[in-house]
Amino acid sequence: MNKSKRIFLAGHNGLVGNAVLNKLRKEGFKNIITRNKKNLDLLNQKKVDIFFKENKINAVVFCAGFVGGIGATSVMPVEFSTLNLRMFLNTIEASFNNNVDVFINLGSACIYPTSIRGDLKEEDLLTDKLEPTNEAYSIAKISSLKICNFYKKQHNKNYFSLMPANIFGENDNYNLKTSHVVPALIRKFFEAKKNNSKNLIIWGDGKPIRDLFYSHDLADAILFCLKNYKKQIFLKYVNKNGFLNVGTGNGVQIKEIVSLLKNISGFKGKIIYDSRSSINGMKRRVVNISKIKKLGWKPNHNFEQALKKVYEFYSDNYAKLKH
Repeated sequence: MNKSKRIFLAGHNGLVGNAVLNKLRKEGFKNIITRNKKNLDLLNQKKVDIFFKENKINAVVFCAGFVGGIGATSVMPVEFSTLNLRMFLNTIEASFNNNVDVFINLGSACIYPTSIRGDLKEEDLLTDKLEPTNEAYSIAKISSLKICNFYKKQHNKNYFSLMPANIFGENDNYNLKTSHVVPALIRKFFEAKKNNSKNLIIWGDGKPIRDLFYSHDLADAILFCLKNYKKQIFLKYVNKNGFLNVGTGNGVQIKEIVSLLKNISGFKGKIIYDSRSSINGMKRRVVNISKIKKLGWKPNHNFEQALKKVYEFYSDNYAKLKH
């Protein structure tokens, strides 16, 4: 893609959006368009339409969303389904009406059924039931990837989705009521060490397995797609399902994260798993990334390297971060 093209990055203040913004700037893209919620509410269709007409956008990277961890998604299904769909629909419709050339939509690996025992392949979508605690968010994300694919099939648009594994990174949400597993554990270990706590309680039994994906590697995958989306080999893999998995392709058990963070943080107390009062979610969620690897992309970091970087960032910026 020509680096002078006008790219609208929706959700630039979020975990993924911030990483994408930094990556695009580093790569020399000159016309990255961003708006915060005060300047552009993606839930307001009229304002979104006006914004697209005025800015003559060539490409959209859609990272915006109403997101949270397993605790939040299980008690706020209305917000996680409707708000995510409204933002997406307003943005993709305005993109189509204003001749946007490429639209990259970000989904989530929670779209896959709970019954899949091996690594999650693109073909596994909608083959069985969803994880109940994530159902509302999953349905919103499945709808968005399908609608992208409908635009592609009906109107021959370069609209497609990436389905990332569990993302974590420096610009994460560390609120224990709404955060995902990695930032929640980072905060717990940092504060336990800081307060010289004797015990640290971990939600669940520690047995679930996740594909934990560094936000900077996802940004790299998005840039890779922006550079290659018109190539025939790329179209070959995207056209079949309308989306590609992105992640590490490797599973990490929650107990392994706990062990790593105990060493990284220097916490000396006792770890207690509270398996009675907490939810585990899907037992195993690891995405198969064979398709995007065949296109020539792979992640740059392993989990332990990335986890250490993020913990050090959190430790250095604890006083400044919102909790």
